[in-house]
Amino acid sequence: MAVKKEGVVADDNSVGRKLRKVVFAVSQAFCAFSFIRLLRKKLISCALLALLTMLLLCIPMLVERYMNCHICLPVYLFLMVYAMGSLLGDGYDLYHLTKWWDKFMHLSSGVLFAMFGAFLMHRMSNGIQQPILLKALFAVLFSVAIAAIWEIFEYAADMIFHADMQNDTLIHEINSYLIGPKMGQIGHIEQINSVQINGQMMQGYIDIGLIDTMRDMIIETLGAVVYAVVFALDRDKHPIFQPLSMESKTA
Repeated sequence: MAVKKEGVVADDNSVGRKLRKVVFAVSQAFCAFSFIRLLRKKLISCALLALLTMLLLCIPMLVERYMNCHICLPVYLFLMVYAMGSLLGDGYDLYHLTKWWDKFMHLSSGVLFAMFGAFLMHRMSNGIQQPILLKALFAVLFSVAIAAIWEIFEYAADMIFHADMQNDTLIHEINSYLIGPKMGQIGHIEQINSVQINGQMMQGYIDIGLIDTMRDMIIETLGAVVYAVVFALDRDKHPIFQPLSMESKTA
């Protein structure tokens, strides 16, 4: 079956539909397996994350149904991987085994939320054609706003539940007004090789998550900007979220 969208035909043949179902079923089975495995290891928070991931995997289908759109197959498959990203990171230690997994997740979120932001702009326009640059700008701002909300959530989790979602970084140089020789002057400490905290030696000064937060925001913004540039150059000729006509919805 071909899904029509205002003159655009979305590839949704039987192979594509079957592939969606298979990937969704395998992803759900993996989450169920992970839940049992993590529960046996008494990793309760990770086990609950596996259950949450099972719900997250349903979001693309819910978006398609209630926003009357079709998500192109490659992006749908990538969404399945992205939805399981946190489970793989926490439950299978990819956040600790690899340095790039967290950055991959943030870069992906920047791109994906920019995609959805561009579609949201189209929906809010109520059929009125908007300049392509305005859509691209809205996509970036929407993605950055989501990134900021997520970082606020991480900060709240660290403060309230004593978590460590904002990963700390050891730094070897401090520039601060707090250590300045006089009021209004910046003090400098360089070559910090060791810091003692309650008798525990550290190989540098802990920044309490600021560097990690800013790097995450920059990476997410970079992902959003890259998509916005591609979106503007393409002029929305190949939409990721393809609005469906009433004809295709009832077909």
